[in-house]
Amino acid sequence: MGCPEVERLLPIKGLVRFLADEGEKAAVILTERGEAGFEDNIIPDTGMILKNAISDCVPCSLRFNLESALKGATEQSKPDVMIIELLSSASPLQIKESIEPMDIPDLSFDPIVHVVDASSFRFEIDKLPKFVITQIEESDILCLNKVDIADHEYLISVRDLLKTINPDARIFEFSAKMLDEGFTQFIDELAGKDAPEK
Repeated sequence: MGCPEVERLLPIKGLVRFLADEGEKAAVILTERGEAGFEDNIIPDTGMILKNAISDCVPCSLRFNLESALKGATEQSKPDVMIIELLSSASPLQIKESIEPMDIPDLSFDPIVHVVDASSFRFEIDKLPKFVITQIEESDILCLNKVDIADHEYLISVRDLLKTINPDARIFEFSAKMLDEGFTQFIDELAGKDAPEK
């Protein structure tokens, strides 16, 4: 098994590599403490700039930490794109609404993306925590990661559940570790290119 924190960042690292190939620099804001204890740094093989906005008290200090991290990244490295990896229990729309009034130059928003581990996600809706359902409902794009190790029938059940919770979201299936065709289609969608979905 790989390090959970490294695996969790694989989709983001793949996106950052794509942006780098397009000549764009990305900053990634982490809002959840992981076992690996990532500090503010640059990941050499991707150019990915990591900034921590970790809060032990949510939501009372998360907004302050997030604003500080966003402004810090903007002033220090002037990224073209900032990616926020949300706290597992956070509401994407609430975070978006808290960012909108911040004094950050040239701020705009891309689609909200929710990534699901297709190999271990519980597909019984009555067993899902409310915050997970909220995150799925509030997302524009839903991604099923680790499809290379997921059982086919299990994968179908998870996909059907996601469609039930959020029928309007686009769904992409891929292995971020393999950077497969599905991941490329997901990247194309974010880049505004036509991409097939499931």
